[in-house]
Amino acid sequence: MSKQQQSKDNFEPFELNNPIPWPVIAIALALAAWGIFTFLHSYMAAGENQQQAQQQAQQAGAEKSQGSGNAKAATDGAQLFDNYCSSCHQNNGAGVSGAIPPLAGSSWVLGDGEQVASIVLFGISGPISVQGKTFNGRMPTFGSTLSNGEIAAIVNHIRSSWGNSAGPINAELVQVQRERFSDRTIPWQGGAELRSHFNPARTAEGN
Repeated sequence: MSKQQQSKDNFEPFELNNPIPWPVIAIALALAAWGIFTFLHSYMAAGENQQQAQQQAQQAGAEKSQGSGNAKAATDGAQLFDNYCSSCHQNNGAGVSGAIPPLAGSSWVLGDGEQVASIVLFGISGPISVQGKTFNGRMPTFGSTLSNGEIAAIVNHIRSSWGNSAGPINAELVQVQRERFSDRTIPWQGGAELRSHFNPARTAEGN
């Protein structure tokens, strides 16, 4: 047997050692670096967005608790009025003919802020004259439901809407009325009792 034939018979397969070309390695490393950079950038951006959202929420909460001027108070008062009062007095403050007195142009609203705050605090049951007409219904008590600030916001909305132009009141005034009549357990017994404690303004209608 020839040496060439013997070499073929003794041949064992083997895999050639072909190294990975350096351009391929460079591209793989670049892609890996780009992926890591993108991940870190997205992670940091998400953290910044979360921090900004938290700061905005804290700022909004502070503005809500402290108030931010007359426009904010008017918005709150309008919403509170819509939630608690509009079903009876209507969104236009006109009330219901023969049943619910109007708030627009009412001397009980336009007069001393103490009286309207006290009406909202304690409610009213019995006859009351508004714009020359007598109403004999029952208004619920809100003193145990709403805070002094919420009652002041509602009163200010009423006193500055539908053509009304009375001055604003504050939560401190409401608190004074709450303490002044702290022993009161029933609603005001109509306009006569209110007049014995307050002096409502006279309007053009003379009520």
